[in-house]
Amino acid sequence: MLFEIIAVIVLTIATYTDIKEREVSDWLSWGFVIFALVLRGVMSITQNSYLPILKGLVGFGLFFGVGYLLYRLNQWGGADAKILGGLGALFGIWIVGGFMINFVVNLLLVGAAYGLIYGLILVWKNRAQVKLVKLKYTKLLTFTVLILIIIGMFFLPDVQLKIMFLILILLVYAMPYAMVVLTALQTQVLKKWVSPSVLTEGDWISKDVIVKGKVICARKDNGVSLAQIRKLKRLKVKKVLVMEGIPFLPSFLIAFILTWLGGNFIVFVINILR
Repeated sequence: MLFEIIAVIVLTIATYTDIKEREVSDWLSWGFVIFALVLRGVMSITQNSYLPILKGLVGFGLFFGVGYLLYRLNQWGGADAKILGGLGALFGIWIVGGFMINFVVNLLLVGAAYGLIYGLILVWKNRAQVKLVKLKYTKLLTFTVLILIIIGMFFLPDVQLKIMFLILILLVYAMPYAMVVLTALQTQVLKKWVSPSVLTEGDWISKDVIVKGKVICARKDNGVSLAQIRKLKRLKVKKVLVMEGIPFLPSFLIAFILTWLGGNFIVFVINILR
């Protein structure tokens, strides 16, 4: 219970700062990692066993590695990787059925739903300036999906399979529309011109900044560095086109609470359908 309470407190603070400031300070993210490893070190001393600290170190290494890979692929920010590593350090790692495995599964599901809902809200708020691309063959797609649903409802043997088939078909149907919204979000809503004075380390550059033939910062960079920000200011660059990220840590908090209360969400749903 103590570990869960600590994690909820950290994730709540991180969620608040991520929403308000669009960044999470290193004192919170790295502080969480250090605190978790120290706590596991104390457990090793009191239990006279190396296993608690070993599990924490392995958990940190594995989950921070996964988070850092996603960071390098520009899928989320550096703070997300550190927080995931901190959770790995706190809860350790079990190969099958462990808390962190269930959490990652839930995070993938919650993150996808959260990102889509957040994106739809942003597009709706900016609907006056957003132009959505019209999909081709929507009538054919709708007709095909309806036929598949009817076939599934009549020919699948039990209720569980019918429900799972219905969910799958609806997800496939929604995917093209989701891609249209995502494209509009990335190209028309999240891209903004800002002054270098408001840039923070890790902000994603959406257009290369070139001064006198030299690239100061580029789209391929994994976020702008402090040195690049100082250089932009020194060169008196007026505006930089950046891609604002969606605050993703709220999905960490939601996924964590779901994991704490119900375990693996997929297994939970399957058990309900039985």
